[in-house]
Amino acid sequence: MKEQGTNTPLAVAVIAVSLLFLSSPETVSEATGRALSLCVSRVIPSVFPFSVLSSMFVAVGGARAVDRALSPVSRRLFGTERGASALFLGLLFGFPLGALTVGEEYRAGSLDRDEAARMLAFVCCASPTFPVYAVGVGCFGSAAVGLVIWAAQALISIMIGILLPKGSAVRAPLPKSETAHKGSALSLVTRAVTDGSRVILNVCGSVTFFSIASSVASEMIGKITDSIVPKLIISAVFEFSSGTSLAGAACEAGEIGRGAAVAIAAFSIGFAGLSVMFQTSSVCEGIPLLPYVCGKLITGLGTAAAAYFVSALPAFAPTFSGETGGAGHTFAPAGAAAFIAALLLLAVFYKKGCKNAKDRL
Repeated sequence: MKEQGTNTPLAVAVIAVSLLFLSSPETVSEATGRALSLCVSRVIPSVFPFSVLSSMFVAVGGARAVDRALSPVSRRLFGTERGASALFLGLLFGFPLGALTVGEEYRAGSLDRDEAARMLAFVCCASPTFPVYAVGVGCFGSAAVGLVIWAAQALISIMIGILLPKGSAVRAPLPKSETAHKGSALSLVTRAVTDGSRVILNVCGSVTFFSIASSVASEMIGKITDSIVPKLIISAVFEFSSGTSLAGAACEAGEIGRGAAVAIAAFSIGFAGLSVMFQTSSVCEGIPLLPYVCGKLITGLGTAAAAYFVSALPAFAPTFSGETGGAGHTFAPAGAAAFIAALLLLAVFYKKGCKNAKDRL
């Protein structure tokens, strides 16, 4: 009876979502088509090959080699000698390879449960390609906008890794040599392709489902208000690729100011959305996710605040606002104050909220 009572709210939520989907068949159909097209054109080409290579990289001991080389820096900054490879792959190749590498290292025994949870808080980043080209150039006509967004989320992620509570126990130093997974090259490739296929299936499934949920929720919101802002926020929270594209489209249509659109796109990339959150969960089974959730919330809000702050600087104002003069900088002090306050308050919240994360999830 206790178990049934615990699951009742979830069952009610599932029924409610199902009814919403059934009430909007056209929206569900259109959203499914857009999501699958997105998976074929962007997600699979940008994730699947690197997912396979990441799995192979860990299997042959590449991740451990990177960890050994960077262990002094990793130990000093992040409180762990293992997992630097996850940050490297996350920053370079983006979602969900940082989380995938943490999961691989955790299953291989290179990271313990607490170390893996702390690493998840800051290694899950967007690759430079998406913010710079898809968002900066594609949505706002400026690579500089995308570069600022990528750099902000990368720096804030690293700051979180430095500031988050460290484990009390210090693990033994990394051995000079560790045995990689045994097996022929053929078996390693086969296993990596199999693992990569499973990952991409989870990724595309998450992208599709949350794109549908976002579209249905936006349709419901549209019946309440004509404002575009709630729809953009919902899209940003549910699925980051849809959130950024809709923010850019709303800006181009004149439905929202350029600065606000950039901030929403920046939050969408920094937070990464529920879709990536569930992708992370699928490749990191057994690892507490509260540090990840707090870390991504901080990264999203901090990235949005940073983008707004930078947009108020004279050197970047024409690029971010599309203006040639100094107009639009009236709120520059407010932007600076918001940026600093957001980082300070969120750092305090994160440290207090995630200190005992292993007992929360």
